[in-house]
Amino acid sequence: MGESNIGISFSASIHEIEWERVKLKISGLIEGSVKNEKYTFSLKNEKTNTIIPIKQIGIKGHAFELIVNVTTIYENDRIPDGKWNVIISDSNNNERKVKLASNLKYNGKNAFDQQFSKDFKSGPKKFYKFHIEMNKKDSSIYFDVFFEHPKPKKAKKLTLKKRLANVREDMFDWIFNISKKLVKKNGKRVLFTSASRSEMGGNLGAVHDRLVERGLDKEYKLYQVFKSNIHSRSSWLDKFKLPFYLGIADYIFIEDFQPMVNKLEYDNKTEIIQLWHANGAFKTFGYSRLGKPASPVIDGFNHRIYTKAITSSKHVIPYYAEAFAMDEKNVIATGIPKTDIFFDEEYRRTTTEKIHNIYPQIKNADKVILFGPTFRGGGPKTAYYPMNKLDFESLAEYCRKHNAIAIFKMHFLVKNKLEIPEQYADIFIDATDYREINDILFVADVLITDYSSTVYEYSLLNKPMLFYAFDLEEYISARDFYDKFEDFVPGKIVRTFDDLIHSLEKEEYEFEKVELFRQKNFEFLNGGASDRVIDWIILNKQQSEI
Repeated sequence: MGESNIGISFSASIHEIEWERVKLKISGLIEGSVKNEKYTFSLKNEKTNTIIPIKQIGIKGHAFELIVNVTTIYENDRIPDGKWNVIISDSNNNERKVKLASNLKYNGKNAFDQQFSKDFKSGPKKFYKFHIEMNKKDSSIYFDVFFEHPKPKKAKKLTLKKRLANVREDMFDWIFNISKKLVKKNGKRVLFTSASRSEMGGNLGAVHDRLVERGLDKEYKLYQVFKSNIHSRSSWLDKFKLPFYLGIADYIFIEDFQPMVNKLEYDNKTEIIQLWHANGAFKTFGYSRLGKPASPVIDGFNHRIYTKAITSSKHVIPYYAEAFAMDEKNVIATGIPKTDIFFDEEYRRTTTEKIHNIYPQIKNADKVILFGPTFRGGGPKTAYYPMNKLDFESLAEYCRKHNAIAIFKMHFLVKNKLEIPEQYADIFIDATDYREINDILFVADVLITDYSSTVYEYSLLNKPMLFYAFDLEEYISARDFYDKFEDFVPGKIVRTFDDLIHSLEKEEYEFEKVELFRQKNFEFLNGGASDRVIDWIILNKQQSEI
């Protein structure tokens, strides 16, 4: 039933509008009976009358709050182009357009549409435009949504290199589709793959090794395909193995962005599980960064194929669902498999011995400082760290004064090489080529980082941290965080290298923040995350059974 029906005794008005990354939050008031009435909200296309239900609705008395995720609201995809009215409906399907309260109506130059509309960059000269407008006739609100595309260019003649690349892609797709068609799924094939590690490790290694320890490799066939790093080419054999395994696998485990996994069409029996290499939700990633450099494009397929993802705790489930453009019910707080080692005393002992053997100069040090920052730049092609922000001389002076060793573990994506002056070789160690930073955490007495998710793992060791955030404002502008950085990090923030050395000297770490951080960000503080991934996702056991 429509707007003109007589006898409809309810309406709704919007009083506040705000954006939280890709989520539009709208709150207001319902006028009319709310005692025995159940109201719903939706978007309705002006021309086609297509209805998109708004699923995230909170109603308390007369107050309501709506959350519209522009990347997933329409069948797990973006809102299609067109003009969409915001509609409130009662239990009898009577509907009214939602209107703007007087505080949000046009006010000269400060029109609300200019204030709240957003243009998301979605590729070269491409923008996904989400404009919020008011109908001047009745003060109702609508969304004017459209893609702005560049004019198509005349197709260039393909180079030999591009033609060969197309042939390789076609071959990859052909092998995948043939194997998917000819090999019947049996629920017993598990593939582990990554585009950024040369061998089993991290979350993938933790789950794989636990499967073997439990003897499940006798029941399940385990496959693996890795690549030495994200910049390298796959081996000739792996170009055939990967698409074949992807076609026959029942469970596909990844822990990073795996471009070769994203580009295919899977049947509905295939589980694709994102174990994500980072712990918790610190800096924004995936679709949470929509429109920022190196973010996914809204009309692309990156990440959208995952059937499951895992997190360290329940309170970050909404962030992961947002980042991967997936339903919250498919994000599971199992804990992070690679953190199981932090609850294994034998592993800690043997790993400490291994690190001491690799870097023997730390054995006699009174203090070991680990410097483990993240990268700057848009992604793998542009990742760097501003080495000029390191004052080797003052850090060396501190280390020699306190019989300390400093270990530098730069992010694996950083392309500009760390060059430690020869005169500091006795007290500085470059461990960048050692793949697993978690192993080095065991020997560190203090962690110096910036915006790296390593803080999650290190908090499990209950040791102090310093945050060298010399470019905080610039980083927030380029990358941003899910929570306010100053309130989130479990340690003292320093903005200059002099302040960093001062804090080391005075041991001013704000250490009391570590315990609060750990309690908030870990659902489980007893290990067992690998078992929960296996039991809940592969063996499909109910959580109550475990």
